Amino acid sequence: MTLIPVLLWLAAAPTEGALPRSGYFGAGINLEPLSLGPVQAFSGGGASVGLSLQSALQIDLGTRWALRLPLDLCAGGSSPSSFAQLGFTPGVLHRWRDDAEQQWVPYLGGGFKLGLVGAGRGLLGLPSTTAQALDLDFDDFDGDGADPDLETGFALSPELWAGVEWHPTRWFSLNLGGAYTYTRLQGAGVHMLHQRVGMRFSL
Repeated sequence: MTLIPVLLWLAAAPTEGALPRSGYFGAGINLEPLSLGPVQAFSGGGASVGLSLQSALQIDLGTRWALRLPLDLCAGGSSPSSFAQLGFTPGVLHRWRDDAEQQWVPYLGGGFKLGLVGAGRGLLGLPSTTAQALDLDFDDFDGDGADPDLETGFALSPELWAGVEWHPTRWFSLNLGGAYTYTRLQGAGVHMLHQRVGMRFSL
């Protein structure tokens, strides 16, 4: 709970020198309705490719630091090497920003993703359960749509961000970013690489 007063103090702190916060009015409130791009998942059984979607709210904590609150969904591959993840990843990032009219702003940051993750046993490098299930369980074709080779779980996963913002104006920009997520499922590590492009509107 001590983190909340610190964030409020940072948000209310005066800007550094003459450099204002980002946005048309210098309020430092940035909304990304949608960003998307490819995602690759790697684990002990190989790799799979899919699509990554994200919406995010970003609030300046000063002229260079920002609090980022993204909600994202990614999925790809096919059974038994499919994968999916839904998560909320609060974190902070630092932007190399020196001018209010700066067009290219690189950044680096990270947070912890809280959410659900699923991966096929083939992707995880684990033996398939399908043959055993078909041999011992005649309820495999009951129409419930369940995949016996899909493992799911709840995870708290570290995530790193890097990218660059292109600001043609102070109220609109494009975020060209990448993210790396590491999580574990059934004792196997899963690495995910996201590349996304998103539109941002800033006040």
